[in-house]
Amino acid sequence: MKLKTIGLCAFCLLVTHHTLMNASELNNNNETENNYILDNDEPEFSDDDLDENEEEFEVGADLDVKAPSFTPKQALSHKTFLSPIIDNWAQAAHFTLSHQAAYGLRDPEQLIINRSSLRFQWEQLLADRFFFRFDGKTAYDFVYDRPDYNDNVRQRYRTVSGIREAYVQGNFGDLSIKVGKQLVVWGKADSAVVTDVMSPRDLTELVFTEVEDSRVGQQMISFDYYRGASRWSLVLNPDVKVNLLADPGHPYSTLASTLIDAVPEVEPNEDSNNMEVGLRWGTTIEQWDFALMAAEVFTDNPVFDYTPPVTVEAIYPRYQMFGAGFNFGSGKFVWKGELAFKKNRLFNRTDSLALAKYRVWDSAFGFDFDDNGAYNLSMEVTNQHILHWDDGISGQRRNESNLYTIISKNFWDETLTLKYTNSYQLQDDEHFHRFEYIQDVNNHVTLSLQADAFNSHKDTTLLGQLEGKHRLSARVDFDF
Repeated sequence: MKLKTIGLCAFCLLVTHHTLMNASELNNNNETENNYILDNDEPEFSDDDLDENEEEFEVGADLDVKAPSFTPKQALSHKTFLSPIIDNWAQAAHFTLSHQAAYGLRDPEQLIINRSSLRFQWEQLLADRFFFRFDGKTAYDFVYDRPDYNDNVRQRYRTVSGIREAYVQGNFGDLSIKVGKQLVVWGKADSAVVTDVMSPRDLTELVFTEVEDSRVGQQMISFDYYRGASRWSLVLNPDVKVNLLADPGHPYSTLASTLIDAVPEVEPNEDSNNMEVGLRWGTTIEQWDFALMAAEVFTDNPVFDYTPPVTVEAIYPRYQMFGAGFNFGSGKFVWKGELAFKKNRLFNRTDSLALAKYRVWDSAFGFDFDDNGAYNLSMEVTNQHILHWDDGISGQRRNESNLYTIISKNFWDETLTLKYTNSYQLQDDEHFHRFEYIQDVNNHVTLSLQADAFNSHKDTTLLGQLEGKHRLSARVDFDF
């Protein structure tokens, strides 16, 4: 418990220090246009930081939940009237102290990440009817102490503090209401966004951050109503955010981020009518899980709006999505699929620099296989199909297909995991390879080693821009 109290003090001091440092830098660099705003463009972080025994609290779940299964240190021997409160806080709090280092093997051949972070999570029942969750993190990357980077990149990425989740959930019979900063996860596809349209992604480090770890929290109100085996969900999002891309000068900046930086950007939160709305119905029938979804949202990646004679803006237009998904368990297999029809998707055209509306079908199909713990295999194929496509659409094919494969095996009573991930882009014959070694040293310390490599013959595709950015990385997590 003493260690957790020290952790909380350290977390608060680091966040305060970051805020003061940002304020100082803003005063000294008031001519900089793209100053970092706390909790607006923060890089997100991994759910893998959670202890594997901790159960994630879902919208509308039974509020008779257990606090995270982290054993607190022995209570202070000197008891006071505050001791029960302190003991209860210590059981609900969880800290993760981490350090990650990554070395680029080429372009550039140098240390590109040298980051220490402290993450604080707190889950607490309130008055038997309400539940509170907080998830925040502060990090310092020593790489940006070097003079290699411009002032804007150093200011934005050297010290980062942010809150991913901070919400209160209330249970009122069959109705559950959640208010605050939260994540809404609708889809399960690993290599494409099919129905998972309610949460944008932090793509600062691109494919080096896994999909489930990259989601960005937003201030939302969500309602869940349970009726028998069915569940209705309504999501209202007035705090619309978009995908976060690395600024020019960052090791993982792309052509897209360079274009966005070169023109005025109009984000959805600048629109007076910026509400996103999503409705989902799901049910379970024996070994089947079904879901139907409908949403009106903004695109997470921009298109460029050209107004003659010279005005160009990066904008995020609205579109509508109607989707369905399923899971089916059979023996050692879990089969899964998603299908979404997206209406009024805007794409740039090369012939006139204008925008044109198209209808799009997105799909994903795959399986998870578990050989009684001996090894695990997941495979998934995804496709984007643009109806009435023509070769005047800028940067888009009629079909865009990927095959995503993960195979892993546990050793030593599941304290060691070896994992291989491959993403294969079918049309361009591009590959992304990842090899991982994950070791639970003890109940508190986890060591991860990772190697990433790319194989592409293109210059403008995402994997083509990452060609040559192979890297080795190591990470140590200490949970308490």
